[in-house]
Amino acid sequence: MRRFAMITHFTSLRAPENFAYYSFFPLILKFMPLKWIKVLLPYLPSHRILTVINIKSSSGAMTEGCAIMCPLLPEQFFRLEKKVVLGKIIQCCKRAKSLRADIVGLAAFTSIVGDGGEFFADKINMAVTTGNTYTAFLAIDSILRAVNLLGVNIPTARLVVIGATGDIGSICTKILSKTFNNIILVARNSVKLNHLVGSLPGSHNVKVEQDLEKAISEADIVLCVASFIMPVFDIHMLKSGSIFCDVSMPPAILKEIKNFRQDVLVYDGGKAQMPNSELIVGEKWRRLFPRNRIFGCLAETILLALEGKMENFSIGRGKINESKVEEMASIAKKHGFETAVFYFGNYRYTSDDLKIIRDIIHQDKSKIN
Repeated sequence: MRRFAMITHFTSLRAPENFAYYSFFPLILKFMPLKWIKVLLPYLPSHRILTVINIKSSSGAMTEGCAIMCPLLPEQFFRLEKKVVLGKIIQCCKRAKSLRADIVGLAAFTSIVGDGGEFFADKINMAVTTGNTYTAFLAIDSILRAVNLLGVNIPTARLVVIGATGDIGSICTKILSKTFNNIILVARNSVKLNHLVGSLPGSHNVKVEQDLEKAISEADIVLCVASFIMPVFDIHMLKSGSIFCDVSMPPAILKEIKNFRQDVLVYDGGKAQMPNSELIVGEKWRRLFPRNRIFGCLAETILLALEGKMENFSIGRGKINESKVEEMASIAKKHGFETAVFYFGNYRYTSDDLKIIRDIIHQDKSKIN
């Protein structure tokens, strides 16, 4: 049996569960200014935050693993010296190795530094993945499912991809451009954007937009795969009847129930549903994933362990292609992993919710199938 480990990081100083393994932190959080706490974080050791066993795929394969916390905040991955950040992640990988992991997955911002995982693959004696390939498949699959359920007319629908030049964004754009005729791409690097546009078939139907608010407010479908330090979009910016697939971590839109809108489908994209959830043993696992809905990066790491595919998979820049996405989708199907249903944070969309949005779309005759 092959074992896995997932490297993650702190999400914010307002999430006390991040500090559960540091007994002195409740007192520090109460009395120490936040700016001082941020200075302290890089000096904290990595720690194992959960252990899970008895993961069984529908093919009968088994695996077990753990998650290791890298004690850095999202903004610190960019503001600290690069060698400090890389050193912290290597420390986490070595901890994973000591816990007998055969493959390590790099989640969220840990996958961005170090040339998309290539730096770490050269430094540690174990397989590495960012999970971006399966995450891309899950995002694409969920969008196509949403479009089908809501009756959106694909030929006239406007698709906006935010973070289009990143690893996930670029492969999603290439695959979705075979389905959608009207695409608007948004990213920070205009040179990369223009190169991506030129590489797409039918690129005359693809436009570049630098104004985020304008792009979102006019979109029928938004795929957001950009990396943000904190939520950046107001849900009220979205057009009524639109779809927003939020793959960003931290999320691009804050999923609080007070922000819920009945006239739009805003969901956490890039997530998978695992089989045999009742067999899984791990108290904290069940608290973190109560409906057994997990991030695509974690799902890919688990799937590679189940498959016994101990090789560097989703690493580097611009190396994810359509055949790799198809391969990962095939592995997922073999082991019974599926695209998660639509959730707004912890709220699951009901059939009535979807009907309301579908009815709104049908009021616009240009979108009806």
